[in-house]
Amino acid sequence: MRSAQDSSPHLHAKTIFMTHWDGLEKKASRMLVVGATNRRFTIDDAIRRRMPLQLEVPPPNFESRVKILTITLQYDLKDNTNKDELIRYVAGKTDKYSGSDLTEMCKAAALMPLREMQSAGAIDTGKLPPLSKAHFDEALRRVKATTGSY
Repeated sequence: MRSAQDSSPHLHAKTIFMTHWDGLEKKASRMLVVGATNRRFTIDDAIRRRMPLQLEVPPPNFESRVKILTITLQYDLKDNTNKDELIRYVAGKTDKYSGSDLTEMCKAAALMPLREMQSAGAIDTGKLPPLSKAHFDEALRRVKATTGSY
């Protein structure tokens, strides 16, 4: 069954990919194909059938999100006195977020103080305001979780 995403270029690329994949299965070589996605329901059924083993990895739990956020924000929150509080606050609001989703949300939040300075005309001062809960709240409104329900 084809979806609305199957425009002509996508369909052509999928057809070529699956033709080559079928050719690999007929050869006597040993090859391992690994795929990963946050959007498992958007993968074409024909491609999914060619992957005999499919593992679902759920989104990270609270403590794992804290670790991911700590690493991702280590430079952005380096001098922030509320670093631990902010990280736990964000981790608590990102239940269905994958690691990739968390990274994108952090990028969006990190750019907000710069945009605020630019709109205030204070870009030449060189001193960025610290990240705050308001920045993360706005980033959470802009960047949604891509994983389904678990």
